[in-house]
Amino acid sequence: MVTNDWFTGLVPAYAKQGFFGDYFNDTTFMHICHNLNPTYEGRIYPSSQEGTLDEVHNLPSWYLVDPAWTKPLLNPSRCAILASDQWATVSPSYKNELLGSSPLAYALREKPDAFAFNNGIPK
Repeated sequence: MVTNDWFTGLVPAYAKQGFFGDYFNDTTFMHICHNLNPTYEGRIYPSSQEGTLDEVHNLPSWYLVDPAWTKPLLNPSRCAILASDQWATVSPSYKNELLGSSPLAYALREKPDAFAFNNGIPK
């Protein structure tokens, strides 16, 4: 199954956590990182009273929250990368850019065979 960008970021985690029953048990997930700019990762900044909103998403917090972050921040892009079996992006140059400078590079590097297709635009 292929997911794309932050708004589908919880789907692989829900499937792997059994939210859909056994239907997706043998499914492989690939997440397309079309845009991993920090302003487009889908970051949610709950108030301190809201915590990590576990009662809303019902997933283990580590999917969405990096313990190294200094304030509560939910990141569906982090969830997608961690829960997917592989990731892909729109070009080899963008793949290299993400691996070098994305705040989520540590998670991307856990999947070393990421797919990137030359989109025909030289950089």
